[in-house]
Amino acid sequence: MNMKKSCPQCGEETVYGEHAHYPFCSSRCRDGDFLGWTDGKKVLSTPITDADEVLDFLDSIEGQEG
Repeated sequence: MNMKKSCPQCGEETVYGEHAHYPFCSSRCRDGDFLGWTDGKKVLSTPITDADEVLDFLDSIEGQEG
């Protein structure tokens, strides 16, 4: 399978199976992306879940404990 993708860090084209750090073109880009997340420079723009959904889920599992 020949999956091509642009490196999320620098934009260079990468190919699945040909680049060891796919979808990144290099370990430098991979590590730079990771550091962006750990430094707080990269964040999710919207919450993963709604707070009400979390509370409903917690209520449902508390009812199952016994």
